[in-house]
Amino acid sequence: GSVFEAPLTTPSDPGAAIRALARRFVEFNARHPEVGRLIIAESAVRGPRLEWMTEKHLRPRIEMIERVFRSGAEAGLLKNLPLPSVVLAFLG
Repeated sequence: GSVFEAPLTTPSDPGAAIRALARRFVEFNARHPEVGRLIIAESAVRGPRLEWMTEKHLRPRIEMIERVFRSGAEAGLLKNLPLPSVVLAFLG
């Protein structure tokens, strides 16, 4: 499964969720490097396409990343860092 097909729920094992999310993210970006470039290109020109892409594809995944990282921090597996910084670092 790709990072875009990942379930939007957080498994009961935060460590497993972090590993699965990281693995899917790396695998997806290795197979589809154009997606990152597309996101950067669309971000440079604000408009309806960026808003659609954000609402339809990015926001649900960002919320999933936040849930996984928050559960990892609560379990003591990760530092409790500001989530926007974590998401930006994770997305590259």
